[in-house]
Parts: sequence; C-alpha cells; structure tokens
Amino acid sequence: MVVTVVSWCSPGVRVSPSKSVNTDSVLIKFLITVVAFVVFLTKLQLISYLAGVAAQTTPSAADAGTQMELVLHSGGGLLVLLVPAAMSVYKPRGMTRHGQRKQ
Repeated sequence: MVVTVVSWCSPGVRVSPSKSVNTDSVLIKFLITVVAFVVFLTKLQLISYLAGVAAQTTPSAADAGTQMELVLHSGGGLLVLLVPAAMSVYKPRGMTRHGQRKQ
C-alpha cells in the first residue's frame, strides 16, 4: 500500500489531458489497495481469535468454517492485490501522444 500511496502522491503524476490515463490508473490502483486493506482490517479480529485458539489447543471441527472463511478471504485478497500489480506492469501498445509529438 505504501508504494501505491507514494506513486499516487509523486510529483511526476500531473493532471493533464496527455496524462489522464496514467493518473486514472494510479487512482484505481490506490482505491483497490484501500478496499483490500479495509477488508483485511475487518477480518483482523477473526484472525486474532483463531491465533489464540491455535496457541492454546488444537482447533476443533467447529472452527473449520471460520478457517475456511479466512482461507477464502486471504486467497481473494491476494487475487485483488495482483490486479494493481498487473496494472503497473501492463503498458498499452503503441506510442503515447507525447511520443508522437516528439517524432
């Protein structure tokens, strides 16, 4: 999340017609990261509960549903955070408007 915030606040990101796609993608990546972080914070109490149970005893069959919920949420969170990473790597084909003017 820190990398996304730093890249969003960096002076290289300016709002202008030629940079609107870049600015929009940075804002989208930032919002995706914030939503994933909020979901993580909502699950933090459940994670603490299961950590306490695991530290004291062997988790029972009654905790299996809770464990499965955490596995699904962590897998989903990983997939959600791969989207901003893919957006950072993917670059559209062709030349930008700036590159076309310079040619």
